[in-house]
Amino acid sequence: MGYPFDQGPGGGGATILKPVSTLFRVNRANGAGRTLDVRIENLAFTRMSTFINTDNANVTLDNVAIYGFVCQRSSDLLIVHGLGGSLTIKDSLIFDNLVNNGQQDLVINNDLTIINSAFSNNSNRAIRAVSDRLVSMTDSTSKNVIIRDSYFDGLDSGALEFKNASVEISNSVYDGRDATPTRAIKVIDGDLTLTNSTWYYTSKTINNIGQIFQGTHIELAGSAQLIARNNLLLSTNSATNTIPLVYPANWDDTGVFARAVNDNNYLSRINGDDSALNLSPLHCVNASFNRNCFVPNALSTPLVDQGNTADALYGDGAPIS
Repeated sequence: MGYPFDQGPGGGGATILKPVSTLFRVNRANGAGRTLDVRIENLAFTRMSTFINTDNANVTLDNVAIYGFVCQRSSDLLIVHGLGGSLTIKDSLIFDNLVNNGQQDLVINNDLTIINSAFSNNSNRAIRAVSDRLVSMTDSTSKNVIIRDSYFDGLDSGALEFKNASVEISNSVYDGRDATPTRAIKVIDGDLTLTNSTWYYTSKTINNIGQIFQGTHIELAGSAQLIARNNLLLSTNSATNTIPLVYPANWDDTGVFARAVNDNNYLSRINGDDSALNLSPLHCVNASFNRNCFVPNALSTPLVDQGNTADALYGDGAPIS
């Protein structure tokens, strides 16, 4: 059918479902007594409270749009994926959804894969509440996270928080310029491999919230370590940024963190100025559903052909084009 809103050749447009409350409730408490495989593709969903709530299921969302949700009850979340199975989001758009203050958009306690997808303008009722998360993992079981070729913007708080997970993020853009100045990603007891990606953050300016939450891009907690190659980690007003972009500040000291790698990265300097980079990324999703993502423009040309091509690799060693 083509993309969810595609009206061109080969894509007659998707069926749009508009129910209320929870649309999919799958194998809760493992009622089936086995792992279920669920595939949802080529559909757009809008105007309900919770999209899916699952246990012990391998769920794939392929070429799906989820937008205009309003989570009515304080306990409602956009996507809840409980114990067992995995969640894959591929070639999809998740945008303009509203959850309650203090809640998360996606609670995932299993393996998570996000490929070629955009998350835009997903927010909460109390704007700039630091307790909200775009993705949250709370379970202590070991898991794997892969995020590739994807885009995140229009955030309130919007942190990605992973616990006891091996996290690989590559060839992606995280535009946190509208977000509360808090950590954009937190990894607890699991390594983060960050490759060929651009991450923007607000500076520490609002009610000293950044001071409480380290006001940083990446927070490594417990035994977590960072392996970073060919990345841009930027504050939008680095002259007022007085806290390191990665916490702890000695994250790349291999004498302390044996697996850490800091290779061809650009990190905003404390009290420095990034204006010479003239960065202005395009938004992937807007009112006309513009899919014109990652297109070079005059303001981004200083970044073209920078870094080491040899290091621009996915976790499996395949080159990033």
